[in-house]
Amino acid sequence: MPWDAIGALFIVSGAFGLFRRDVVEEVGGYWVDTVGENLEMTVRMDKHMRDQGRPYRITFTADPVCWTEAPSDMATLGSQRRRWHRGLWESLWRHRSMMLRPGTERSGCSRCGLEEGGYRNYRRSRDLGRMFTAALFENMWFRQLVDLYRLQGVWDLIRRRNGWGAMKRRGIDTA
Repeated sequence: MPWDAIGALFIVSGAFGLFRRDVVEEVGGYWVDTVGENLEMTVRMDKHMRDQGRPYRITFTADPVCWTEAPSDMATLGSQRRRWHRGLWESLWRHRSMMLRPGTERSGCSRCGLEEGGYRNYRRSRDLGRMFTAALFENMWFRQLVDLYRLQGVWDLIRRRNGWGAMKRRGIDTA
């Protein structure tokens, strides 16, 4: 929501994104030669609309009513994060002309991340304490692991390794 509020949303979730069909068709639809098609589509639409001087919004909702299956083991998580990072670098390279381009200060490739402070999901002290504890734990090993996956994703890109790889699915328990 914070990026949404200033008109600087960078990515639309692949699992939950909705796009205006007419604009998707104007930019040529999804490109099938990337693993980060949702990011690539968002950046390309952003550039297209800016170049035409047309008003548009890329927006976000914090409480969608939809579900997706998250990775259930470390190998699948690693494969997912490597793919995401490879897709990020593919999009950054393809759209490098937007890098620090005047008029893209709030969009394009000039953005950086905002964290939970802008969302205000944790209102109880106990919830804030849990989030703080998780943040400490994350910095002890998880962040380093994700950094390793990112490096592997860049290495995959350099080696021109394509495709999604295997994604083990267990199914969502509906009970």
